[in-house]
Amino acid sequence: MDRSPRRLNLAAMILAAIAGTSLGCDGSISTEPDDREVPFQTVYRSQLSESRSELREVVESTGSWGALWDEIAGGPRPDVDFTRDMVILYGAGEQPNGCYEVEIRDIERRRGVIEVEVDLLVPGTGCVCTPVTTRPVHAVRTPRLSGPVDFDVERVTIRCT
Repeated sequence: MDRSPRRLNLAAMILAAIAGTSLGCDGSISTEPDDREVPFQTVYRSQLSESRSELREVVESTGSWGALWDEIAGGPRPDVDFTRDMVILYGAGEQPNGCYEVEIRDIERRRGVIEVEVDLLVPGTGCVCTPVTTRPVHAVRTPRLSGPVDFDVERVTIRCT
């Protein structure tokens, strides 16, 4: 039986295609489906985080989650099982009034990249907003994935008139 590397790679690619998996450049097989929506659940959302800077974070360990949690909120933090999940967080930084909010609207995996779609809600003409500085943040839990993460932040104007 011929066991040449070329024949084995072809066999691996056929098996990967049948199983709905993808084959990496190094010949390894990935079981993470590509081009799909990623389920997520909010673990924290607030207009009053402690962070004054914009945050785009992917958290994959309890230690990192604890440090980030202390930066944004403090106190008891939401429990996350990092053996199977990770946290994706977007914080808009300091904003001039209470009409600003953020929402992680969608997460998809496209061609190996985790695409995080975020809406930054901003007040439009005629909005009456509380005159307080806010620091909106949204953190979600997703199944653990590998690959680069791209945050696509879209400014969405609130219609108040």
